[in-house]
Amino acid sequence: MFYILAVVILVSDQIAKILAVAFLKDAPPVPLIPGLFNLYYQENTGGAFSVLESHTLFLTVFSAAAAIGIIYWHRTLPRHERLAQAALGLILGGATGNLVDRFRFGYVVDFFHAYWRDYHWPVFNLADSAICVGVALFLVAGLRQAKTESSLTQADPKHADPSSKTDKRPLAQDSIKPADR
Repeated sequence: MFYILAVVILVSDQIAKILAVAFLKDAPPVPLIPGLFNLYYQENTGGAFSVLESHTLFLTVFSAAAAIGIIYWHRTLPRHERLAQAALGLILGGATGNLVDRFRFGYVVDFFHAYWRDYHWPVFNLADSAICVGVALFLVAGLRQAKTESSLTQADPKHADPSSKTDKRPLAQDSIKPADR
């Protein structure tokens, strides 16, 4: 599922960006939900939310290293961790979608613009959305894992962390009275 999601996101993102370049570049914003959401072409030379603008080489190297790290991380996760696997697939697909843009153009094509009155969210794309959803799902997977481990520990103290002091019985030295020491 990891690689399938990554490829689906990558291909969908690139098709959407091809369409954005063909139909939105040099065009006025296209309202999808008037007053809230437009299609609007923008070239982003920075990272997420235009951070590190004009540092394309650094962002390209960082994105490539992150993609390699995600693939490695995926390989270390147990197969039954499906939500975490899917989350990493979304993140990888989004990261590689933006990485392809950086290699092709030297910038990332963004085209979704959310706003309300004078409040504008930075323009983003499908890859950015996949990364955000992937990170959120990964956090949910981590919370679910922590909850599962916590309930296992409560049900069976053998699963407890040996460094934690869950056993309330006195230690041998605690049973020695001060006068005996």
